[in-house]
Amino acid sequence: MDNPAAERDAALAKPTKAEQAIALGELLNAMPGFVAHLKTLRQGVVKSMHDEDGMSWEEVGQAIGQHRNRAQQIAKGVTGGKKKGAPPAETGETP
Repeated sequence: MDNPAAERDAALAKPTKAEQAIALGELLNAMPGFVAHLKTLRQGVVKSMHDEDGMSWEEVGQAIGQHRNRAQQIAKGVTGGKKKGAPPAETGETP
């Protein structure tokens, strides 16, 4: 997926709503691969800020709007965990 906005526009330009829905579904299915590609690119950039540019993790974190620990995690490829404060989903089952 080289240009998501252009691909979205092309999907919405399909002649029928059914074709639009199919094309949009195909884009949604392609998103995980695109997201993984973006994460890999970001990882490389953040790592190079530290390794090649000589920035401390504190400086990298400040530059990208993250805590120094998160900047280091990004450079290592560690994905974010669960967001704090979100209650568990109710399943309707009783324990």
